[in-house]
Amino acid sequence: MPVYSSEKCSVDGCGLKGQKVTCEFCKNLFCLQHRHTDDHSCGEYEKVLDAKRAEKGVITQETKATIEALKNLVSTITTPSTKTATSKKKLSDKQRAMAAKVRLMKLKATAKGPGFVPMSERIFFQIGEKRIFCGLDFTIARLAGLAECSGLATINDFPLEAESVIRELIDLGILINGDELVAL
Repeated sequence: MPVYSSEKCSVDGCGLKGQKVTCEFCKNLFCLQHRHTDDHSCGEYEKVLDAKRAEKGVITQETKATIEALKNLVSTITTPSTKTATSKKKLSDKQRAMAAKVRLMKLKATAKGPGFVPMSERIFFQIGEKRIFCGLDFTIARLAGLAECSGLATINDFPLEAESVIRELIDLGILINGDELVAL
């Protein structure tokens, strides 16, 4: 049963805090992410399995060597980053919409732009690492000037014409508030 502990997880490089579980085989303390024997490569559990397989006559020295070779291959291919990338949950439409709202709120909090643009007229963009706001009546050329670049494109590589007015692009659905743009 998980218990809260201030001790670190026994897996090297894991810094997760919170509830910990003691492995019943190796008696080490692990976070909830590494609590299963497969997740922390429990050597003691492997010994128990080998003993059970030997009792049943399932395992031989040849199969043991093959299993060890496959484990080494898998450990070199699978890194912690690939494990987390494949274990991410797919978001529902509602969760995706909420994530977009949160991203826009963070963008609004840190964006820089001309102070004379009224709050009701501000449109926010992320251009590379820069977070910028401008007015609805700004042209793409003026927005590119704020971003200190020569031109802009959408993240889908749709080039935006320098004379185009932001309001028109929003009405056409080419741009939306909070869009990420690419500097040319």
